[in-house]
Amino acid sequence: MNDGGVAVEVDVDMDAAFGDRVDPEIVERAVRQTLETLAGADSRALAVLRGRAGHVSVRMNGDAEMRELNRTYRGVDRPTDVLSFAFTESDQGEMPHGLPIQLGDIAVDVEYAERQARELEHSLDMELSWLTIHGTLQLLGYAHATEEEASHMESLETEALRALGYRKG
Repeated sequence: MNDGGVAVEVDVDMDAAFGDRVDPEIVERAVRQTLETLAGADSRALAVLRGRAGHVSVRMNGDAEMRELNRTYRGVDRPTDVLSFAFTESDQGEMPHGLPIQLGDIAVDVEYAERQARELEHSLDMELSWLTIHGTLQLLGYAHATEEEASHMESLETEALRALGYRKG
């Protein structure tokens, strides 16, 4: 789908336990807004798309599934709020022209997000948007290992959240 700028297809896979608590549209809008924010702020990050549509898959799960993912892929035996699995160009081989570029997969722990939203005193929708934005940025190579990287990533997250109508802080 193209929202006036960067085209992206978003698939949201929802654990049945959260279907009544999470609106998939919130997640889809967060991915799209992240790409729109980057198009205006840091278009180099979108070079991977090479003028083509992108594709992102988002899995909304709970603590047990996220703990397993975190243990398997990071060696950390506890749940976490969001994990991103970026696909590289080599993962995709020669994609036929016209097919979307697979940016990767994002996993969001809804139970973890609910706890964080309560602690930070904002809505679950805002927290899920924030985590999805964060995961999307990670798919595009953003990191937060240094203070400078974290600050830059946070400024992009804040800009995208504001564009979605949320106020951070």
